[in-house]
Amino acid sequence: MLRSRSNFGEMIAFQDGFYEEQNGEESEQHAESPKSAKHESQTICGIDQRPLFPAILMFSIVWSMALTSTQDKVVEAIIGTPSNCSNAFFAIYLVTCLSMAYTAVSNPGYMDDASYREYVANPSLLPQRAFKHWLYKRPILRFHQYCRWVTNCIGLNNHREYMIMLCGFVTMAVVDTVLDGIHVIMVVCKYEAVDMGMGWGQFVMLLLHLLYSVYLAYYMKPLVQMHVGFVARNELTQEWKRDDFQIIYHRMTGEPIAVKELDEEEYDEYFDDFVYDETRNPWDRGCQENCWNFWCASRWTGKQTGEF
Repeated sequence: MLRSRSNFGEMIAFQDGFYEEQNGEESEQHAESPKSAKHESQTICGIDQRPLFPAILMFSIVWSMALTSTQDKVVEAIIGTPSNCSNAFFAIYLVTCLSMAYTAVSNPGYMDDASYREYVANPSLLPQRAFKHWLYKRPILRFHQYCRWVTNCIGLNNHREYMIMLCGFVTMAVVDTVLDGIHVIMVVCKYEAVDMGMGWGQFVMLLLHLLYSVYLAYYMKPLVQMHVGFVARNELTQEWKRDDFQIIYHRMTGEPIAVKELDEEEYDEYFDDFVYDETRNPWDRGCQENCWNFWCASRWTGKQTGEF
């Protein structure tokens, strides 16, 4: 079951991390001063939090990779014949790691030199769906969001890799949850094929990994569902946060009302009842074409501005 809009909003806010926005746009002061107090990172015991989130993701991958040989034996016990699932697990880990690395270090799609000079001379020339984020001096084309898990923005050039990374992590979490759960049952029932003389310390580590995998699956699954929905209707997180295409229906007349027309009290009251209105999204061309454009449209041509 999908979580409420409030839950999604909290997840997006957590992913955004330390970036705060006002009415969907940065103030002029902070656009000029990326290191202003508003954007100072939070710390734990004086240590910057930002590197901790990529480290946690990498640790989860390493932890899961350490259990692949054992999980392979679990699969063998289930199907009753020798298995070579380790190669499949390794492929998932490799693709996920490469996607994460690319998303983290790549240029997310900031404007090229010529376009940026034109934008500085005339700010009205900013391409649609572009956004000026505090992390970069130049606006980012087809800006989706900032992600604290990779400490980088998601935009025109790394959005697809970001989606692959999310799908990789949710796949890992679900597979680990299922296999770890079966493994725990087999160990408790003293199933010799996978017991392998496991001591209490190893068993505790297995339980901890199971609990971690359950939590990761619980967190990642609705997050992936949300972003798949964005792709299917060609909506960006930034547009979702601004309520660009959201409406409510008047309780008495049934007439659609744009969310942006609501006052503060009505906005809070109807927050979880917002409905996406495809007629308000000029980029929505139907699920099939939206998905095709997302995965197949060229993003690296010099003339690509992300307006698709």
